[in-house]
Amino acid sequence: EALGFSDATFNIICVARYSRTKGQEYLVEAAKLLINRVPNLSIVFVGPGDSVWLESMIAELGLTNVIRVLPSRSDIPACIAAADLVVHPSLVDSFSQLIVEAQAIGGPIIASDIAAAREQIVDRETGIIVPPKNVQTLADEIEGMYNNPQLRLNMAAAARVHVRQSFTLDRMISEEIECVERVLKA
Repeated sequence: EALGFSDATFNIICVARYSRTKGQEYLVEAAKLLINRVPNLSIVFVGPGDSVWLESMIAELGLTNVIRVLPSRSDIPACIAAADLVVHPSLVDSFSQLIVEAQAIGGPIIASDIAAAREQIVDRETGIIVPPKNVQTLADEIEGMYNNPQLRLNMAAAARVHVRQSFTLDRMISEEIECVERVLKA
C-alpha cells in the first residue's frame, strides 16, 4: 500500500542507488513505450541518493501518474515481495546482491547483462537477462512478463531453488578462503 501498488495494477519495482550508472533512465524510457501496451502499469523506484534528475525525466515524459520515486526504505524484501516484477537495469555491478535477494524472495526479475548477472540468473528459467541500455528489448520483456503470469510464477519458484542451491554459506566461505590463499601466494 505504501508503494502505491494494488491488485488492479502491474507492479514493477526497481531498487538501486539513484545514479545514471544504475540504468533507471532505461526503465523510464521503456515505460513510455509500455504505456499503451500495459495500461495498468505501476513502477516504483526505491533507493538512496539524489533522485532529482530521475524525477525530472519522469515529469518531462509525462509519466508521473505511472512512476513513483521513493527514498531508501528498510523493508526492501517486503517491497520486492509486493511487486509483480523486479527490474534491475544497472550498467555497473560486479555482483548484484539485489539480483540474488530478489530471486530468494521469489520476485521475478529482469536484469541487464552485466558482470555476474549470468552467474546469478539462469536466463529464461529464473529470470530474464536483457542487453544493457536496450530500451525496446526491456519493454518487450516486461510486456511478455505482464502477459504471462504463469511464467512469472514458474520463474519465481525456480529462482528460489536456484539461490538456495547456488549461493550457500559454505560456497561463500570456500570461495573467500580460496581468494585469500591466491592473494597470499602472489
